[in-house]
Amino acid sequence: MSNVSDVLDVMRLKLATLFPDKLEMSNPYSLEQNQSIILENAYGVKVGPASLVEGEFCNYSSQREIGIILTAFCPKTDADSTPFIETTKSLLDDANTVVGNFMANNQLDVENKIRILDFTNDSGISFVYGEKYSYLYIELSFNLTTSEVYP
Repeated sequence: MSNVSDVLDVMRLKLATLFPDKLEMSNPYSLEQNQSIILENAYGVKVGPASLVEGEFCNYSSQREIGIILTAFCPKTDADSTPFIETTKSLLDDANTVVGNFMANNQLDVENKIRILDFTNDSGISFVYGEKYSYLYIELSFNLTTSEVYP
């Protein structure tokens, strides 16, 4: 397998370890396509575009965008904003957990496969409409630089 494939596997495993109560989304590219039960408390990994990076001789280096999505159910109430605020704070705490763990030295345990991993931004808290209910989500964006040796 390629280095980027190995890193993606480790990221998914790390998310499952950090959030044992969350389910992995079946389709992180289209949140609405996931079942409501999954969107209630979920994570997903999206693979974005890559660009060529200057590398060492006989190596192919690329920088690829990786998105980590976290979702949570937010009960609707007309008169009380507390559930909305609490869900927002919970997602922000989860986002900080991901960034802190991914960016800490050797936390992904694939240091020989990652040249650079940078957190670039997040989407802010947004709504997604599922089958019956509304959910909140945040997407964290990382730039992953890996190198592969030419065959």
